[in-house]
Amino acid sequence: MNSIKLFKHVSLIILALLLAVNAYFFYANGKKGDEYEAVAKANQELQDENRVLEDKEKNISNTAREQRFDDLQSQAKLFVNLVFVQKIEGYQQRKDQAAGVMSEALQERYFPADEFNQNNVESKLLSEEYYIQNMDANQKEVDVLIEVEHEIDYLETGKKDKSKMFLRVHFVYEEDAWIATDIEDLFADTEEVKEEDPEANDV
Repeated sequence: MNSIKLFKHVSLIILALLLAVNAYFFYANGKKGDEYEAVAKANQELQDENRVLEDKEKNISNTAREQRFDDLQSQAKLFVNLVFVQKIEGYQQRKDQAAGVMSEALQERYFPADEFNQNNVESKLLSEEYYIQNMDANQKEVDVLIEVEHEIDYLETGKKDKSKMFLRVHFVYEEDAWIATDIEDLFADTEEVKEEDPEANDV
């Protein structure tokens, strides 16, 4: 990108000099016709080159912004999966992954040293939606609104709950990665999942 900007600025300087020099000779010597057309053509070509360079610079900027957006969306999805998908097996693996997507405070909240409840509860995602604001290419902080529906299975009692939540998760870009630093529950609704009685279907 620096080389493009440098060439762009050099081209602008050359264009200005050509316009000044050729204007002087045109008026001083009163020359017309082919020479003037040649100069005009050369100046037009330089203007066209500058427009091409400007378009390239804009495309590079858009590509960087799109990449930053995609990275944020991937981290948000990983965060949601680590928080709302819970299994008896693989706890340590998920805890290790959490270090790359959430702050230490959130790691302690969702992956505490005490693993007592990890053997009593399993949960899974039923649906998820992400709402991300438009970002600048160099933006370092952003809120992601997340709509989640998940099911919690209490293994000891056999009870199941279905929960719908609307969250605001704050992400900060640090060390080339988006890290979740805060989470806020905007809305939550939980209802018990009623299991169908197989005997009732036989009646």
